[in-house]
Amino acid sequence: MRRVTFLLVAAAILVCGSSAEDKKTLIVTAITHGSRVNERTTYHTTPGQSTTDCSGTGTDSGAGTMRIRMDCDTTTTPAKTTPMTTRTTDVSEKVIDSENMVYTIACTDRPNVLAAAIVGAAAAGRTDGGGGGTLAGSGNCVPLTDGDRYETEIKGTTMWVHALKGGNQGKAVKIKYKILDIRKLTPQANDQCRGDERDTSEVWRLGRSLGEKDNEIADAIQTHGVCSVLIYLHGEADGKTPPPQQPQARAVSTPAMPLPSTSLGQEATAQSSPRSKSLDLAKRFHQHLRDFLDFSGSHRNEREEYEISMGLSVVAEHTAERLDSISALLEVYENISSSADRVRIQPLIKSDVLRYSKYIERSIPELDGDVANTKLPAVASAGDRMKQDLRDAKAFLDSLQTSLE
Repeated sequence: MRRVTFLLVAAAILVCGSSAEDKKTLIVTAITHGSRVNERTTYHTTPGQSTTDCSGTGTDSGAGTMRIRMDCDTTTTPAKTTPMTTRTTDVSEKVIDSENMVYTIACTDRPNVLAAAIVGAAAAGRTDGGGGGTLAGSGNCVPLTDGDRYETEIKGTTMWVHALKGGNQGKAVKIKYKILDIRKLTPQANDQCRGDERDTSEVWRLGRSLGEKDNEIADAIQTHGVCSVLIYLHGEADGKTPPPQQPQARAVSTPAMPLPSTSLGQEATAQSSPRSKSLDLAKRFHQHLRDFLDFSGSHRNEREEYEISMGLSVVAEHTAERLDSISALLEVYENISSSADRVRIQPLIKSDVLRYSKYIERSIPELDGDVANTKLPAVASAGDRMKQDLRDAKAFLDSLQTSLE
């Protein structure tokens, strides 16, 4: 008996040891995230009913005759319909580790099934006219903060992320994610910048390696865009960016990272002529096209998701083609030295710009419909990013109308 007990304990230790060895611990940085809330309302109807109670007395009138007096009361309970809303939250994330491996992960926050059944039954049984309500999850599946570092554990296709709920002063939680994709981040040249997750992660990596503060990196990205900041930081890293020419002002109140300063604005302007801006936007939509074609290929057997991804790919393709056309027109325009010839070509360019701007404006509601219908967090997140790029493209085209001289 003692030998059997010893063998069981030894086997348990081996199993636990093997499980621990299968897990690996990483420190990752959050790059981008997307989330969407889904609500589903169900209705439970309790049938109405009526009950009648009667009581009476009888009096013998003689000659075999009985006089009966009856009193009856009827009680009616009307039918009652109780609504119950169930709320789920889908979150998708991209995180990167120290070896430039990018993980696409997702989680879903949904109510406890047993709790939902209990609450629904209690609401249906109320007789005071109340009932109904909304059931939500525990709230542990929430978006990570872009740029923050997190300790994680990975086993198989599962990643557990240690985070603080509600900010850096919140309660410590362990969020369970499903790993959807893992791929190596490959370096790329500055002139290939697309402003996507890869470029964003490179900005964070390079900025931190140069000792910049996270809030300054975030402000620079929001103010100048990913590509302009990346070009600036590569210049800093290579020693190509000249130091500021106003040392007195810098000594007073200049932050460590000069990205939001006027000097970078001038540099970004030099790098962002109308044609280069159009090319940059076109590259973004060519990348969106590749992404949505990948999604459609991965869900070829799911008709609804396949059609949604293909619809989004069509929007991306048409927008990229229009921006490529604008880039070609602007290249011709920039190479015309005669003022008279420039004046003659301006109406042609403006006509196309106006037409393409209206097309993009019509594309946004179409995109919203597809994003609302998809059940895949990764597709919804990619759709939201393309929507922002559509807005950027429309704003660029509208500004181009007035900038052509």
